[in-house]
Amino acid sequence: MHSEWMPADENSQRKIYYIAGFLINAVKKNAKRNISSGAIKLFLTGASLERDDAIDAKLPIEDVVDREVDQLQFASREFYNVAIKLECVFYHILGEKSIEIFGPQIIADMEACLNKVDIGIASLLTGWEDNDDVNNLKERVIEAFCNMRGKDYVRKRRALAGFNFQETHRSTIGTLSKQAKDKAKKKKAEEENATVVFDNEIDVDAMLCAELRAELKKRKLFVTGKKAELKTRLKNDIANRKRAEQEQG
Repeated sequence: MHSEWMPADENSQRKIYYIAGFLINAVKKNAKRNISSGAIKLFLTGASLERDDAIDAKLPIEDVVDREVDQLQFASREFYNVAIKLECVFYHILGEKSIEIFGPQIIADMEACLNKVDIGIASLLTGWEDNDDVNNLKERVIEAFCNMRGKDYVRKRRALAGFNFQETHRSTIGTLSKQAKDKAKKKKAEEENATVVFDNEIDVDAMLCAELRAELKKRKLFVTGKKAELKTRLKNDIANRKRAEQEQG
């Protein structure tokens, strides 16, 4: 573990803080059954902050704010440092040369190695005496990190190889469980079959990023970009729909 490694610039700091928020959410949503609710609650208390507290702590929250629709958590300074340790291993071990030599199996090896070292989870569970809970939470955080970074690796390699990356083409690295896949398919089918009524009189300028992305998603439009881009995209769609209604009428 390269303890002195730190993100090189502000973009890297924001990216790692975003990763920290993702990891907290992963634990919150998918905590294993063998972790007690008390341990999870204590972990979330130590690992996350309210938005205003994160601002006061001068943490690099910009990417989390820009992606409010993801309902990411604002990480505490302590858990941000955990994410830095994890990213340090990814940065030093999971480089292009290592992948060429060892292949994707290195991601599984990285997960096994991380579970053998202290990444700082115990410090977020001060006073908790059940070591099994501590270790299981640590495993869940590492698993979520390796899953996410495995997917990032697959995207990158496929892009370099000229593939048009799609969800169904993901490597077995970090894939969702069958249960999660079935649930996602069912939800998508329900959304596609539902009758959607669009409100073309909404006040786009008054909407938050999360509201803009939710409305764009409902209209099956791209939800990426800055707030100004989201507004423009939604306004254009509203104008196009109004024009189509007038032509039909």
